[in-house]
Amino acid sequence: MATGGARLFKEKYKLDRYVLVVGRVERRKNQATIAAALANSDLKLVLVGHCLDPKYMELVMRCGDPNVIHVDHIANRELLASAYRGATVFLMASWAEGAPLAALEAASAGTPMVLSSQSSEEEYFGTDALYVNPTDMDAIEETVNQVAENLEVQCDEHREVVSAKYQAR
Repeated sequence: MATGGARLFKEKYKLDRYVLVVGRVERRKNQATIAAALANSDLKLVLVGHCLDPKYMELVMRCGDPNVIHVDHIANRELLASAYRGATVFLMASWAEGAPLAALEAASAGTPMVLSSQSSEEEYFGTDALYVNPTDMDAIEETVNQVAENLEVQCDEHREVVSAKYQAR
């Protein structure tokens, strides 16, 4: 992953604190539930990824309106790295993942993570993330807020420690 400071993405999209979800926008990735769970959040929900089903994208936007920002595929690696670094929380509450590249990129950036308890992410990330059931909207909202307000995981020092564990060697 390229290196990019947190400000580049934030300035381009006029963001402050946000939850980042990276991956193709599709039912399996559960963005509609995520958008509904975070619809009243103080944090913007930023979805980065291409959508092949316009009706599903409409549903996602309706569920989270006006809190959702959709950014299609980001080819600029520096801008994508900046999106990860600038995120308050990286969220992946999908139904089935193997070793998700997006979560590895988030960990590499040191971004605090909330991941699905229904996939194998816990085997990879252990205590470097918190886990939620993707069907539980209350748990998604509560866990995202818990991570967003946890000064220990939000501090630069913690982010650097986590990032160092996931850097390519």
